[in-house]
Amino acid sequence: MPADDYPTSLHATPPPHPPGGGGAVMPTFGEHPGDTLGPYRLLEILGEGGFGIVWLAERTQPFVQRVAIKIIKPGMDSREVIARFEQERQALAVMDHPNVARVHDAGATARGRPYFVMEHVAGEAITDYCDKQRLTVRQRLELFIPVCEAVQHAHQKGIIHRDLKPSNILVSVRDGQPSPKVIDFGVAKAMSHALTDKTIFTESGRMIGTPEYMSPEQAEMRGGDIDTRSDVYSLGAVLYELLVGGAPFESGTLRDFGFDGLVRTIREVDPPKPSTRLTSLSAADSGVIADQRRAERGTLAALLRKELEWIPLKALRKDRTERYGSPADLARDIRNYLEGRALEAGPESTAYRLRKLARRNRGAFVAAGAVAAALVVGVVGFAWQAHQAKMQRDVAVLARQVAEEERAKSQAINEFIQSALKASDPNQGGRQDMLVAEAMASAVGRLGDGAFKNQPGVEVGLRYTIAEILDGNARSAEGLAMGERGLEIAKRLHPDGQDHGDVARGLGVVGVCLHSLGRDVDALPKFNDALAMEKRLHGAADHAEVAQAMQNVAECLGGLHRQVEALPLYEQSLAMFKRVFAGDNPHVATGMNNLAFCLQALGRGEEALPLYEHALEMQRRLYPGDHPDVARGLNNVGYCLDLLGRPADALPKYQGALEMRKRMFKGDHPSVARAMRNVAGCLSTLGKPADALPLYDDSLAMLRRVYAGDHPDIAAGLKGAATCLHALGRAPEALGKFEEALAILRHVSAGDQEELAIALNNVGRERFLLKRAAEGEAPLREAVAMYERVDPAERSNLANGLANLAACLDGVGKHEEALATAERGAAMAGRVLAEGNPIRKKCDGVLESIRKVAGAEAKP
Repeated sequence: MPADDYPTSLHATPPPHPPGGGGAVMPTFGEHPGDTLGPYRLLEILGEGGFGIVWLAERTQPFVQRVAIKIIKPGMDSREVIARFEQERQALAVMDHPNVARVHDAGATARGRPYFVMEHVAGEAITDYCDKQRLTVRQRLELFIPVCEAVQHAHQKGIIHRDLKPSNILVSVRDGQPSPKVIDFGVAKAMSHALTDKTIFTESGRMIGTPEYMSPEQAEMRGGDIDTRSDVYSLGAVLYELLVGGAPFESGTLRDFGFDGLVRTIREVDPPKPSTRLTSLSAADSGVIADQRRAERGTLAALLRKELEWIPLKALRKDRTERYGSPADLARDIRNYLEGRALEAGPESTAYRLRKLARRNRGAFVAAGAVAAALVVGVVGFAWQAHQAKMQRDVAVLARQVAEEERAKSQAINEFIQSALKASDPNQGGRQDMLVAEAMASAVGRLGDGAFKNQPGVEVGLRYTIAEILDGNARSAEGLAMGERGLEIAKRLHPDGQDHGDVARGLGVVGVCLHSLGRDVDALPKFNDALAMEKRLHGAADHAEVAQAMQNVAECLGGLHRQVEALPLYEQSLAMFKRVFAGDNPHVATGMNNLAFCLQALGRGEEALPLYEHALEMQRRLYPGDHPDVARGLNNVGYCLDLLGRPADALPKYQGALEMRKRMFKGDHPSVARAMRNVAGCLSTLGKPADALPLYDDSLAMLRRVYAGDHPDIAAGLKGAATCLHALGRAPEALGKFEEALAILRHVSAGDQEELAIALNNVGRERFLLKRAAEGEAPLREAVAMYERVDPAERSNLANGLANLAACLDGVGKHEEALATAERGAAMAGRVLAEGNPIRKKCDGVLESIRKVAGAEAKP
């Protein structure tokens, strides 16, 4: 699934939620809404802890930004509390991880109480999020891995959190995907150095943390005896709750024991196994928990009993030496489970229970140990030899069975293809004028009539092959139906989550068809499942199927504008292809092309260009004549040159790709349509809109014939044609095409999207230029807001949108807001764009124009 042209993006807006939970309670003294702390204006209280109050605030200068500000409570500003407060501030300041809340600023109130400004995490507790969204067990485990990685990062920076619990792990939604963040390092402990020059004198002898998630050594309150494995215990407690709906020790029961009983329980009592906890609940309660995980009660209990519950139980071991050594080890074992590999964790075996008993009764075990050791050595040696012999016999039998099945399948497929092609052989009673496409349709009909009802494995392979051919011939909707039916049969043959190459291939085939139809949001889960299964099937060994599955996931992420996530997958898959295939190889060439495409999307065009060129050279060696990969290579070299500001060099590459595709694909095909659009776009960039417009029109007409309904490619073509019409002075026609593109993108987009924001901006700007400023204001406001949600960083699209909005606001008489908006846009353009850049000039021009109008109105 090679990259081609430019992808679309899908983004979702995270719901507002206080960082740390809690209702908004107005203070009777201290700060109030509307008060300012430096450049920040306090809006409302988000939450309250033991010694700090967290406010939602807004920075107004030099740019608008929502933040969370934590201020020491009035009356709590003792030496110890201030020291702890500054420790949290320093703990956050030294960390730089996407799953840890960031610190922006710090200071002191007018009354001298310190505060610090941190990222406003719009999210909810990880357990609440998972239950409300009814995430499956697999989805919960996948979401928990970055939490472990965030805590590992803190440990690498010398920080132990010491209060990990669901309310300190908030989940928001970014780019359509849940993103967890670890917050509240208020009781963090420095491991190897002092975080501040103030010392907390009263830590020893005081319980710090939350009992339900607290490690035994932390409950003992020996401040100097805490290490990173205490956080591993807390992570295990959170994972336990994610799996089974309750903490290892229920809050009410634990606190009913009193302080001494609470500490003794944490130190000495093992929590019930998750499966035991679930089955001990009433049918109604356990049914609710199972439903929140999209499972039946019995199915969930069985899933936990197999291996899954070993992981949290290992993290929760009383003896820290028995736990995972680090959060990274815990994350790795979760991945082992998800990918079907052997776990580092294991059940509490007889040997493990004996070790626990021995620790409690050390003297009695010393004498018995010497006698037992001699017996064990002999028994284990004999058992191992017998096991090895049986395993070798089983492997040989299985290999013979697989080889025989594959031979039978290959023979059946060969006979079917021969009979299908005979339909076009007049010597065999067929039609001389029958096309291959008709012969394939005949073959599809035979499948539908049950030609292989007694050989479902053969039917699966044929359906996948036909689906791939249909997709390659711009008939992806038909290919999708064919592939889905094949996958359905494969899953029926291999039920209960059984891994099999036919299931993995089917997931990939369905994903490719969905991707071709512009449905990347639906395609990504298929590709992810295919990759996970291929990894389980092939283990740690390099394999082409694993590398290809990585490529597919990466390209789908790129289509969703998640190139940062896609890049390492592209790099890993290319490296694996190079290890699997020596010398020139189509997979290696495609891997270089796709990696270059990702680098280019990340603004690293100078790095991308030589990769594109090397890929094209290899493709030309592999395919001396016309070939889709060579055409794609030409197109992508041109695209990179175009984006690097070299449209004159890009045009012949684009034209070469178009001519080659016309020779290869007779009739309508999306690759031909996209190639026409690329040539047209390059001509438009070179100041030749009159030459570009007919190509845009031809491309659009072809795409409308290829795709029955709305599609992002059609929207892209409409935008290009509208831009040409605008340049040719045909603004009313341009507006119509911009509005049609916007309607399509609203229909196909799942939430916020960069291309959708651009379409809103284009419609609003064109309405303003047609003296319809009142109608342009709403889409321009929506465009600016969407730019900020998609990516809050300063960038050229946002600066351009601000300039357009400012001009429109001025046009409807909202002069003060117009001036402020224009100032913000010009300041941003000055920071992110080079002098002489057209957008920077435009922003400066709009600001100057509005200032002139304001100056003229100010004169008497």
